[in-house]
Amino acid sequence: MTNVIGGEFKINISGLTCLQKQQLNLFASGRGAFAAILKSFFNKNNTMQILKGVLLPDYLCSSVTKVCIDNHIPYHFYHIKENFLPDEVELLNLIEQHSAILLISYFGIINVDVIAKKIKEKKQNICVIVDDVQNFYSSNDLSFCDYRFNSYRKWFAVPDGAEVFCKIKNIDIPLNSNSFAQYKFAGNILKNFSKWVDDKICLNLIEKGEQILDSDYLCDCSEISKSLIPLINYEEVKQRRKDNAAFLHSELVKLGIRHIYNSEAVPFFVPVFIDNRAEIRNKMFKNNIFTPIHWPYESGKLSGTRKNRIYDIELSLICDQRYSIKDMEKQIEVLRYVTK
Repeated sequence: MTNVIGGEFKINISGLTCLQKQQLNLFASGRGAFAAILKSFFNKNNTMQILKGVLLPDYLCSSVTKVCIDNHIPYHFYHIKENFLPDEVELLNLIEQHSAILLISYFGIINVDVIAKKIKEKKQNICVIVDDVQNFYSSNDLSFCDYRFNSYRKWFAVPDGAEVFCKIKNIDIPLNSNSFAQYKFAGNILKNFSKWVDDKICLNLIEKGEQILDSDYLCDCSEISKSLIPLINYEEVKQRRKDNAAFLHSELVKLGIRHIYNSEAVPFFVPVFIDNRAEIRNKMFKNNIFTPIHWPYESGKLSGTRKNRIYDIELSLICDQRYSIKDMEKQIEVLRYVTK
């Protein structure tokens, strides 16, 4: 059984050198993809369109608002309910005053295509952007949206990579060279040698890569990831995640813990809602289970709206392809102990 649950993916380079590089419409990261989309859309439009800005959900990663701030694009929020769906009445009223809207496919569980259709039916010329970073296995349907983007690095053992799907044509904007992926790659490669290499060295390399990415995210996908991506066994990953999530769901029902689950979806994590989250997460950490939260609330980047309660109660149970049902049992056992 895996001793540690969570954290970055180890990268295996077996067979890498014999692969042809796959040419995809790739950026380095989800935030880089989003920045490229905003630049592509707003650079083609007049000042009035830019001033109208973009509508964002009030539950999101602060890197999204940072992209807007960095690119001087005004943003406003619409409310996300605790089922991860927008407040439709509020949203449809707000779109009239805005040029673009971002919809997030939360946890790979929430399908936003229905709301995208309603938005386009009410205002055809609004730019609809779908964030599939948490929904890699999306259908990539562009019937009711103008752009979709995902993230390889959040789902698979690659140091970077995010793909953009465009309704009209590919994005053609200048990109910086990628300097962060080499640090992420080196740190995660060294994880394979934990007997000889202190984990702090791996973490320092990964953290250095993240620091570079924070300041320079509008860059191309690395040649490393372009070579690793063809190695991914998508169907195997899909089935393992679904199996793990199905087990977690059945046990969470028994424990009476509120969560979101869809048997047809391929989950990013299984989100649970718990009032005593800090206590449970601390217990998880003590058992080498590094359950994340999506996302930490950063008030400075979320001004102009009241705080969404989800930031305080969501905990992400790990269900990815690295782990077995025994590892899922380990998470459930901690929950069972703490919620008695």
